[in-house]
Amino acid sequence: MNYLKKSIKKHASLLVIIFGALSFFLSNIINKEVFTPKEYGYYSVFITYLSVIYLFGILGLEQNLLRFSFKKNDIIETQKIQIKLFYFVSITNALISSFLFLTFYSEVKSPFLLLLIASYCMIAQLFLSNLFRINANFVFSQIVANLWKILLLLFSIIFFVFNIHNFETLTLLVLLSIIFSFIIAKFFTKKHI
Repeated sequence: MNYLKKSIKKHASLLVIIFGALSFFLSNIINKEVFTPKEYGYYSVFITYLSVIYLFGILGLEQNLLRFSFKKNDIIETQKIQIKLFYFVSITNALISSFLFLTFYSEVKSPFLLLLIASYCMIAQLFLSNLFRINANFVFSQIVANLWKILLLLFSIIFFVFNIHNFETLTLLVLLSIIFSFIIAKFFTKKHI
C-alpha cells in the first residue's frame, strides 16, 4: 500500500495530464450527443481555436523561459526582456486571433471582449504553467494547464444529464472557466513564486 501511495505521489503530474486528456476526449463524445451536427461542428471549431491558441499563442517563448530562467528559493530569475516580450506577444496574439476567429467563424456567437480576455488568459496559462515547472511544482503546473478541460467535461455532463442544448451557453461557460483557471493560477503564482 505504501508503494502505491509513493507511486501515485511520484507520478501525480502524469495522472493530471491523463485526466485532462481524458476529460477533453469524453467531453467531445458527450457533446456529440448533446448538440445537433451543425452545432457540434461549431463546438469543434471553437475548441480547436482554444487548443491552438494555447499551444501557439506565445510563439514558443515558454521554451526560452525554461532555458534561461532558474529558481532561487521561491524566486524565479529571468531576463526582463522575456517578460516584456511575453506581454507584447500574448496581448498582440490575443487581439489578432480573437478578431480573426470572430471574422471567419461568425456563426460561433461569442462576445468579442470575453473572447479576447479568455484568449489572453489561455495564452498566459501556458506561461504560468511553465513558471510552476521551473519552481518544481509539477502537479500544479499540470492543473493550471488542464483545469479548463476538466471544467469542460463537468459542463458537458451537466448539459447531457439535464438535456440542455444551448451551444452559446456552453461557449460562455468555457470562456468563463478559462478566465477562472487563469485567476486561480495567477493567485497561486503570487502566493508561491
